[in-house]
Amino acid sequence: MTTGKKIIIPENLFRQLQVYLEESIFASVEDLAAYILQDFLDKHTTKSPKEKKIVEERLRNLGYL
Repeated sequence: MTTGKKIIIPENLFRQLQVYLEESIFASVEDLAAYILQDFLDKHTTKSPKEKKIVEERLRNLGYL
């Protein structure tokens, strides 16, 4: 994983995530946390008009619009 800031999570949550990682595609708790946080931001932040247009064009090209 790239360098960055640290976050603190409860130890019991960290241990549960380590168990989950044994059967996942993620290499570390840090990788999983980064994925989850990026997914959250993608779903909860406003896209620029240009980004919205790109998404609409992709959906249109796939036949969804």
